[in-house]
Amino acid sequence: MISQLGLTIIILFGTSLVALAIILSFKVSIARKERKQYQTLQAGNTVTSETETPRQPGLLQSIQPLTRPSLTIESAPSISPTLVQPGASTTTPGSSTPDDSVSDRLSPTSGLNFELYNKRSPILRHRGSVAVGEETVGKLHYHVKYDFRSCDLIVNLHGLDLCFPEPNQICELFIRLTLQPNNDGRVRQTTPKKKSINPQFEEVFKFPLMFDELPDQTLVFTLINCDRFSRHEPIGEVEIVMVEIDCTREVEIWSDMRLGRPGAGLAGELLFSLSYLPTAERLNVVIMKSRNLAAPDFSGDGPAAYVKASLSLNGKKLKKKKTSVKRSDANPVWNEALVFNVPHDELADCSMELSVVDSRTVTQNDVMGSCEVGVEVDDATGRDHWKAMLASHRKPQAMWHKLKS
Repeated sequence: MISQLGLTIIILFGTSLVALAIILSFKVSIARKERKQYQTLQAGNTVTSETETPRQPGLLQSIQPLTRPSLTIESAPSISPTLVQPGASTTTPGSSTPDDSVSDRLSPTSGLNFELYNKRSPILRHRGSVAVGEETVGKLHYHVKYDFRSCDLIVNLHGLDLCFPEPNQICELFIRLTLQPNNDGRVRQTTPKKKSINPQFEEVFKFPLMFDELPDQTLVFTLINCDRFSRHEPIGEVEIVMVEIDCTREVEIWSDMRLGRPGAGLAGELLFSLSYLPTAERLNVVIMKSRNLAAPDFSGDGPAAYVKASLSLNGKKLKKKKTSVKRSDANPVWNEALVFNVPHDELADCSMELSVVDSRTVTQNDVMGSCEVGVEVDDATGRDHWKAMLASHRKPQAMWHKLKS
């Protein structure tokens, strides 16, 4: 037992010696490598000292105690808080002119871009569609900008400064906005302001359209004096041709508002076709659609419109028919046919009145606008349309007609 224990101790002791020898040899090799590197560095310093270039300190020589440089405090002149533009002369009379680069660095505003502080909205004074000598009712204040992210024309309507000759006749004022001819059927108008000649709206309106379509558009503001129990009356209008406005940045505009005429620009237009079948002695009137209709109130919804057609012979009404009602749409589409039996020999003496009616009014149906067709009507478009129908039987003749209130 003793011999086995002694043998085990001897083996462990021998193993420890071998491990220690390996560690020592490894450290010796590392020390040799460090010595070679130090000798190589010393040789390089010796060669450098023999040349014309300044002597570089060795590894040991580079380690020197740091000394703090002495500071000399002098009284500095007081600096005025006034900002100085970059490049401006900051020398006093009798002093030497410093280098431009040094003066720029020492200038308190050398790092500022002054153009960024001048990017305010340009103010535009716009006469709109007011002719020279034409009467105006005031000025309209608003901002216009095109948003490239949402593809919207944004109109921020601020207020109105009126010089209306009869302020006592003002009941409630609101402004209706339309973009022509790109009308999406929505009615955009402000909240009514009661009995105020300087109403402040502060409302934002958006018109979705592509930027390349913008130059062909006309922005129309219509100022309306309304009464809940009677027909509203337009008293002012502003037309802005968008090709004249740079909408790539926000523009502040003051526009002269011309005096409006009752019913001007509010009735809209109606498209219908006429055709006559001689064999059946039947007059076909196809009511297609209407555009830019105005609601007779200020609720903000589109009108509930239908078309009523009245046939007359020598001024005497014979028959009348009407289409279905299209609700909440300022650009309704009907595509409905109204058929009238008319003898061929009486067709030239007949005339027809077509009226667009809103069925939502409180007291009775309100006629928003109407037009006439016939050989002897006052409207030139109505005469031309009826004559084209007489000249081309069986072939539908379609035309746009302006509605008059």
